Amino acid sequence: MIKSFIKSQQNFIENWAKSPYKEWENSIFYKLKSVNSKIEPYVEYLPEPYLGDPFKSDAVFLNYNPGPVFQDDTQHRTKGIFVKDYKAIETYEYYAINTPYFKHNSGFWADRKKFLSRLINKPFIESKIFALEICPFHSSSFKLSHSDLFKSKSYIQNNVLNIAEAVASQSSIKTIISVGKDYYNLFKLLEFKLLKEIDQTTVTTKWPLKNGGDKINRTISLWESPTGGIYFNTWAPGSNKISSKEFDQIILELIAY
Repeated sequence: MIKSFIKSQQNFIENWAKSPYKEWENSIFYKLKSVNSKIEPYVEYLPEPYLGDPFKSDAVFLNYNPGPVFQDDTQHRTKGIFVKDYKAIETYEYYAINTPYFKHNSGFWADRKKFLSRLINKPFIESKIFALEICPFHSSSFKLSHSDLFKSKSYIQNNVLNIAEAVASQSSIKTIISVGKDYYNLFKLLEFKLLKEIDQTTVTTKWPLKNGGDKINRTISLWESPTGGIYFNTWAPGSNKISSKEFDQIILELIAY
């Protein structure tokens, strides 16, 4: 399954490079009103369906999409260094394994790597993420409406979650990690079994506090898919940030549940 996925994504990238707008118009996300206009201006920038090495993974992370593009055209189809220096079109797998994102000490993916490093007690530089995107295209922002989640759920199941479970089965952490309420809503929509859910109103153990002394508003949950995959989710209102280190012990106990 994993090798077939890598091959299919290589075909997708090559087809995109030849005709980006045709590939975009053939995408399910072209038909989704909640994200179409946010993606349209960035179709010429390298789609990133996955990052990392699926055969050397400490944990699988689910993400919404690659997010905004860099201002210096790094990801551009013809001018970008990801295409020129990392051969992202000729061999997307090579680019995904060697992506600079995971080498940075700050930013979106650095925060996730630091989180993983703490959970598995491994140095930052040695921690290995395998990341899958719901949508491979860049955008200024990305949030699926409930209606669009419903329309795309079969695509997400077949092209994201099935692969996530296959990779997680051979990763250091078998639990698949997701951040953001869209995934929480998706798991409900797909009728995953909610194994456990805690937040600042239900927890009986010590809970991290804001500077003012109030409990931090964050929900943490554990789910099981119909095929047996275990999924961790955390979300906070208006945020797609990973939880701070003060939540690590709570999360470790939940994953071990």
